[in-house]
Amino acid sequence: MAEFEDEAAKLPTGIYYYNTRTKEFRSATTIRPGAGLEAWDPHEWILVDTADQPKSVHDEALRMIQEHAKGEGERILGKTKEEITQEVYKAISELPPPDVSWNEPESILSEAKRLVEGGERNQQYGPPEMDFARIATMVTALLRHKLKDGEIVLDADVARIMICLKLSRSLWSGKRDNWVDIAGYAACGHRCETGEW
Repeated sequence: MAEFEDEAAKLPTGIYYYNTRTKEFRSATTIRPGAGLEAWDPHEWILVDTADQPKSVHDEALRMIQEHAKGEGERILGKTKEEITQEVYKAISELPPPDVSWNEPESILSEAKRLVEGGERNQQYGPPEMDFARIATMVTALLRHKLKDGEIVLDADVARIMICLKLSRSLWSGKRDNWVDIAGYAACGHRCETGEW
């Protein structure tokens, strides 16, 4: 499948057939009885839905087209080839509007939220408020000689320091990751101070 996925991503939303031999795409809407469909080798064509719709209707449509293309007599499953072809067009036309949200890039805030609230980083390092509290304890011990008596570094201070780190890095390299992490550290700092996301 990977051989055509890059090219399929460039196509407008729709349903296409991809020929594995000629490497061409053909819009499903251009397929009509008498338009060469009967000459297709069903093993050369793959149904491609660029809107990433559920495939159940498409699989049935493809199965009917493949049966049609085999040319096994005038009637298939008790229906003529023309009736089957019309059922395919009807099934395709009744598909719900495409959901193309999968093609939209994830926003920085959405990515930060996903990573911070129970994402992979939580699994790797534990809840951020616990991680930041540990770091704050270590930094307090490390800077004891510089802190006034009774002063400690707070978990929210760790979030502020990490934001400074990411701001510094963003001045050197404008990577998206820096901005995602700044948003994540801001959320973690708020969580440390309030217990809320």
